[in-house]
Amino acid sequence: MALALSIRFFKTKDGKYIKLLKPLLWVLTIVLLVEPIVIGHFMGDTVVTYQPLKFTALTILTSGQGAYGYEYYDPIEALFAYGNPHHLIYGFQYYLNQCASLGNITFGELYGKLDPRMLSYLGPLANVTLAQNCKAAVLSIEPMAPLVSASYYTMISAGILLAIAAVLILFTYLVKVPVLSAITDFINNKILGMLIGSDNVMPFLASAMAVLSAIAATAGWAAREIGRQPWTVYGLITTNEVAASDTITLGFVIFVVAILLAIAIAGAFAMYYVATRPSLLNRIRELIGAEAVVMVV
Repeated sequence: MALALSIRFFKTKDGKYIKLLKPLLWVLTIVLLVEPIVIGHFMGDTVVTYQPLKFTALTILTSGQGAYGYEYYDPIEALFAYGNPHHLIYGFQYYLNQCASLGNITFGELYGKLDPRMLSYLGPLANVTLAQNCKAAVLSIEPMAPLVSASYYTMISAGILLAIAAVLILFTYLVKVPVLSAITDFINNKILGMLIGSDNVMPFLASAMAVLSAIAATAGWAAREIGRQPWTVYGLITTNEVAASDTITLGFVIFVVAILLAIAIAGAFAMYYVATRPSLLNRIRELIGAEAVVMVV
């Protein structure tokens, strides 16, 4: 909605869109400052603690070949992950060595002790040892690590730019704080204002926040889901254990993609339509009010 209002202002230069935009900026600014900085940090700590193999994959672009060894040094990631820039990070070889500690027990033997009723569902997996399955999991994430890491750092970069835009809006257009507002006013008025025009700065920052939030969310989702493979429940159940043998046909893929695209296009159009036509909301309020009167009578 903020993006739609900003676009309408760029097209019409009508100040009413700025008035509609300003209340939304409170929501955008607070959410986009709290979510990536505070909640994002706790989410990262969770990955380090409970999904260490994914954490290794996330850092591959900055750690290089070291991530494929036993342990490596990445001071920036170690600082955020462990609070200590000198803390070593385990590489893929470490986890391959750890797999050997699972021993030679097979899934058939394990399920036979835990829940014999599940044996008929295991198929070929019944003869696979836990150590073999663990090693396959580590080896399967290695070739995907650069993609996982690229998605992760795209999310981080977008989040940093989001935070900057949120701070520039917060301390110039929403609240005034000594020193901080002087800095943001200088950036907004003297730098951005000179480049795009002072009247365009606020809607430009709002548009940037809208686009960057979508990039960060999508890249974060990709890093999370690709990095989780080959696990369905991380560290407990692999995709092989729950994957159906039914073939996914091209027609089914096209059907699913068409539905998702239709939802995305319709949703975007609806948000733009509502944001740029305040009279529609007034009409809805009138209808709701009239219906309420009828129900009371």
